[in-house]
Amino acid sequence: MNRAPARAVTPRGRQGHPDAHPVDELTWVTSGRVVLTIGRAAFTATPQRAVYVPAGVEHRVQASGRSAVVPVFLPSLRLLGEQPLDIPRTADLDRLAEPLVTPQRADDLVAAMDALLAHLRPWARTTMPPLPSEPRARRVAQRVLAAPHDAEPLTSLAAAAGVSARTLQRTFLSETGMPFTRWRARCRLSVGVHLLRGGASVAEAARASGYTPSAFIARYRDEFGVTPGREARLLRAP
Repeated sequence: MNRAPARAVTPRGRQGHPDAHPVDELTWVTSGRVVLTIGRAAFTATPQRAVYVPAGVEHRVQASGRSAVVPVFLPSLRLLGEQPLDIPRTADLDRLAEPLVTPQRADDLVAAMDALLAHLRPWARTTMPPLPSEPRARRVAQRVLAAPHDAEPLTSLAAAAGVSARTLQRTFLSETGMPFTRWRARCRLSVGVHLLRGGASVAEAARASGYTPSAFIARYRDEFGVTPGREARLLRAP
């Protein structure tokens, strides 16, 4: 099993070569800050924020100051999705990650990984899919985000942005990694998760996301492998 040293002190301004790991990585720092550049996006690990990088995702690391970096490598189970995540640091997160960077018995290590993944999993549900950078596609994306419950058809959205539906589809696929219909579904589901986390019922989350309750449950289960009712119980668990 791949694991990293608990700490690696990085000199000021040092920038590594692009790298990708065959396992998932959770990176946080105990001092300084580290910027992970992934594609066109930048994610910053600080004593207040951790960064999750899925397996196979190429990233470049640049440290600011003498940064004490704490990487934790996890099996590539795709339980947290395929997009990098910016995750708030908490005492619970640190407590759950600590056993993974110190010597442990095999059984204890597996249990620690399961506990950490269970803690991280809700954050994957609240992450919006990436936004396209092409101006017309980005206008469409922002219009969808402003009213996720609106069922305005793709052809109408494309016409309002001055682009053909076919070109818009190609742009979303090339810049976000998913077709427009799936991108919009992920946006709606992310809105639903946010509401579930805040205590909304499944029916309330469904309406705000533009679904009937039954359609919301089916789409949620297809996308995440769990029903929203069960997810809500997990999100609210102490």
